[in-house]
Amino acid sequence: MNTKNIKAILATLMLTVLCASAYVSAPTITDGIGFQYGNVTVGSDNIQIGGANVTRTATVVVAAADSLHPEQADYVCDGVDDQVEIQAAIDALPSSGGTIVCLNGQYNFSAAIDITINNVMIGGSMATFYMTDGGNSNFFEIKHDNIVIENVIFNGNTANNPTATDAAIHISERISNLRVENIIFDDVYNAGIKGEGSADANIVDHLYVISCYGKNFSHGVEHGGGVVYIDYGKNIHIHRCGCENFTYAHANFAKVIHSSNIYISDIDITNITGHGFQIGRGSENIYISNINYYSDVETLESVCIEWAGDGTHTGTPRNKNVHISDVTHISNAGINNGVFVWTTDDVFLSNCYIEVNTVALNNKPYSFQYNTNMHIENCIFSGLIANGLSALMVENCEDVIVSDCTFFDSTFDWSHEYTSAIRIKGSDNVDVINCNIYNFSAKGIVVTDTNTNVRIYNNRLCDTCTTDGASCYAIHVYGNSVTGVDVSNNRLIKTDSDNMLGIRISDNTDVSLFRNIVDSNISIMIGIGTISGYDRIHNNKGYTTENSGTATLATGTTSIAVDHGLAVTPAAGDIGVTPIETWGNMTKFWIGNYTSTQFTIYADQNPGQDVDFAWKAIVL
Repeated sequence: MNTKNIKAILATLMLTVLCASAYVSAPTITDGIGFQYGNVTVGSDNIQIGGANVTRTATVVVAAADSLHPEQADYVCDGVDDQVEIQAAIDALPSSGGTIVCLNGQYNFSAAIDITINNVMIGGSMATFYMTDGGNSNFFEIKHDNIVIENVIFNGNTANNPTATDAAIHISERISNLRVENIIFDDVYNAGIKGEGSADANIVDHLYVISCYGKNFSHGVEHGGGVVYIDYGKNIHIHRCGCENFTYAHANFAKVIHSSNIYISDIDITNITGHGFQIGRGSENIYISNINYYSDVETLESVCIEWAGDGTHTGTPRNKNVHISDVTHISNAGINNGVFVWTTDDVFLSNCYIEVNTVALNNKPYSFQYNTNMHIENCIFSGLIANGLSALMVENCEDVIVSDCTFFDSTFDWSHEYTSAIRIKGSDNVDVINCNIYNFSAKGIVVTDTNTNVRIYNNRLCDTCTTDGASCYAIHVYGNSVTGVDVSNNRLIKTDSDNMLGIRISDNTDVSLFRNIVDSNISIMIGIGTISGYDRIHNNKGYTTENSGTATLATGTTSIAVDHGLAVTPAAGDIGVTPIETWGNMTKFWIGNYTSTQFTIYADQNPGQDVDFAWKAIVL
């Protein structure tokens, strides 16, 4: 059957319905003109409305050797070098482009197809494109704009194509508007979609990867890609995709670097050896949401925002404007990091959950280094971390808020002083607010090594230090050059943790310790070491800096030692006394001899009667 006649018949039927719905006159058929219905004319090779030609998109049908109805096709493959027939179909399209329909079946490739014209759609009813033994090639080379590839399966047969080059779909020249939708990449080499540009030439502008799935990737270059690998791109959209069983070294779901305007959402990842997302090296405007990452194999980060553009952690250009939300990462075989962000300005992380059930060597579930202006909120961690590391680590960062996060049910043996739920190191202007840490094996919050302006307040810590470890404080601020520390309004609770200690602050300058409540059954409730500069410590339950009482200077004496009950040694001006009855023979009195436990009230002479004093101590 002639496909041109089929198209004309379908167009006629469609126009009949449209015209009938518009209540126009009955159709006529005129020799030399064609089918006429109102102002619509369907000729043998054209359609006109009101006398003007309507452009019809060219469509070419290709059948596989095993297609059920090859008689409908313009080109029929024979099962050998089937890319030749598909290439011929593409080459037969007009310069304005068109559609290639691949009927269901298997198309055997031995080399790549070049798409060198604009506006081409290639698709089928989930036809399979299969790389035959020894092909070692990409399937498509994309060399022009406005290309759509949809509804097909790529099978790379990598066991018999171990030296394939780049990807199933390779962007080999600068293009715009590539849409890849409803694709399965099965056992392809290295990557499903790949394009590499340069600093002065993005390889792709507007890439849409929708409803694509990768599985059984076993061969590729380490960190080489995964479903998507773009180096120097712009306006990258990846949505409703997933992958499983990637086994070659550090195989990612997606790697997008040196790029801008990256939008990723609704991704399911299972059992891969690399990153879920490896993004960075000077990228900006990155939005990642609704990610489910599950692994029974030892893996890397679910989200990795990495390095500066020059390949270092302190260089340039830096990553900018990163939004990560609703990431769930469950690992049963160890994890390097969960969410990892380096060298980035303006980071927003929210509503993430990480669960690790086996300890890896370098396990830091949430790791943030060399970043500025960072807000982490409503994130949760449960499980195991490696000795000497932390569930959430902020290192060498500036202007950070960690709020409303929860760390719980972490049981493991530890001995290193850094092991903790939250660790702040070498950072400036950091707030840890409204966090909950409970049933956690090691320390709760650790601040150490050259920090400035760190505020820890309104946090609740319950049963930290549930396993043995030296100096296991719920909150521990120490180390050289920690300046400007405010620990306030925190609640420390002990129900069954024999090793839990309270708050320890030492080797710091300008310390504020206000209104903390520490359970009395914690053996060291609050400990203060060497501090200097301006310090304010008061209104803490478990570390008394305010007290009051009465004392009686007995007749026949000129002094009385009074127990002040303070946790610190008061100084002159910290304690005030007032006689609350007549003085007798005494004409003056004063306070002195301040010790860690007492102060003394002195009189100038025997009062000749008992004299009662009221006293109040406030150490600020």
